[in-house]
Amino acid sequence: MNQTVKDVITTELAKLTRLEPTPVEPFAYGVDTLGVSDWTDTLDEVDPLSVLGISEALLRRLQTPRGTLQDDSNYGVDLRAFLNRPTTSRSVLEITSEVRGEVLKDDRVIEALVTVTFQSQKLLRVKVDATPADPDTGGPFTLTLAVTSGAVLLEAINASP
Repeated sequence: MNQTVKDVITTELAKLTRLEPTPVEPFAYGVDTLGVSDWTDTLDEVDPLSVLGISEALLRRLQTPRGTLQDDSNYGVDLRAFLNRPTTSRSVLEITSEVRGEVLKDDRVIEALVTVTFQSQKLLRVKVDATPADPDTGGPFTLTLAVTSGAVLLEAINASP
């Protein structure tokens, strides 16, 4: 690139006006709820206190290996880790207890009933019947997940009427 082109680019860049303020720490990292589809159909952000916002946070908790979150070494349990190994009725109870404990770490959830069902050693279904701490959230809801070795998939979120 020759000097004339560089000078033109520099001049034009100097004319630009920043529409958004320059970000400052802590940069609001982590405020997205899902990271992929965290917008509603009307392009509003998902309310983190809604059933959907809480469900998405629980989904993240249940697919994050414990110890991998830099500022909270006690966060998460990766459901995929329970696949492809022998299971007994006792180990299913232990998994159920571990998942319930992880769900209850979210202060937006006051009660949870967890059901873990192995379809095979390669497919696990997890159903969480959760009661939000805030009654204005919309009442109890059910979160259903399908777990394969490749992903923890959100099958359904059903809010109670």
